[in-house]
Amino acid sequence: MSNWTLGPLTESTTEKWNQFKTLVSESADSTLGKLKRTHQDWFDESDEIIGNLLEEKRKAYIEWQNDISSTSKGDRVRHLQRQAQTVLRKMLNEWWKRKAEEVQGYADTKNSKMFFSAIKQIPQRTIVQALDLPPTMDELTKAIKQTSPGKASGMDGIPADI
Repeated sequence: MSNWTLGPLTESTTEKWNQFKTLVSESADSTLGKLKRTHQDWFDESDEIIGNLLEEKRKAYIEWQNDISSTSKGDRVRHLQRQAQTVLRKMLNEWWKRKAEEVQGYADTKNSKMFFSAIKQIPQRTIVQALDLPPTMDELTKAIKQTSPGKASGMDGIPADI
């Protein structure tokens, strides 16, 4: 039942506020629709392995929060976090490989329309302009000091000692 049919707000201030809040929420839902959660393209919600792993990690975290002094429970949470992170990184890497193959396929078939469309869909990384600059003398000195003496020479034939 919609609050539109309730008429004027006549109850206490708290009840008026709740009626107003409900009225605004219902109006927004009917006008704009419900907010849909969107995940990045690479995350496969239906993947049973990652779903089970994330659920196990969540349960382990709750158990640890109920007994925060337990080092074994804390270690288990950290282990599950590392495991989940590894699986998620593999999932993301596979997504990037598929995306690259898709874009490459469009480039190979000279389908410029689909090529540029696919590129626009890929999340853009921020450009770090500082990486274009040559290293500073301080950075070079620090890198040389960090090399171990007696190492074999590199491709240029110059030993690191020099």
